[in-house]
Amino acid sequence: MDERQRLPDTIRRTTNFAFSIERAEDFCTYCAAYRVSRNSFQPDATVPALILVGSLMLAAITEVHWHEPLVAVPAFLTLILIPFTYSIANGLGFGIIAWAVLHLFAGKARRQDWLLYILAALFLARFIYLGAS
Repeated sequence: MDERQRLPDTIRRTTNFAFSIERAEDFCTYCAAYRVSRNSFQPDATVPALILVGSLMLAAITEVHWHEPLVAVPAFLTLILIPFTYSIANGLGFGIIAWAVLHLFAGKARRQDWLLYILAALFLARFIYLGAS
C-alpha cells in the first residue's frame, strides 16, 4: 500500500486536485464549494432577520430621555443614520461622535467615559480616511 492510499479520502482528493485534476467532477466540486462559501447568505434569507432585529432595536426608543439634548441628539442621529447610510456601524459611529462632541463642548466630560472618547476618535479617523479615498 503506497503513501497516498493511507491518507483519508478528503486529504487524498485535495492532494489529487492540487497535483492533477483526475476527473471533471473534482474540479466542479471545488468550484461549487468556492462559490457557496463566497455567497453563503442570500438577500431573501437575511431580510426577515433584519426586520426582526430592527423591530427589537426600536423597542428601546421609549427608554431614551428625549428631554435631555445631550442624550436625545446622539440617539436621534443614530436612529436616523442607520437606515440612511445602510450601515449599523456608520449610524453608531455618528452617534458616538455626536455624544463625545456634545459632552466635551457642554463641559460634562467624565474620566469614566474614556473608552467612548477613544471610540469617537477612531470613528472620526475612519470617516476621514474613507472620505479621502
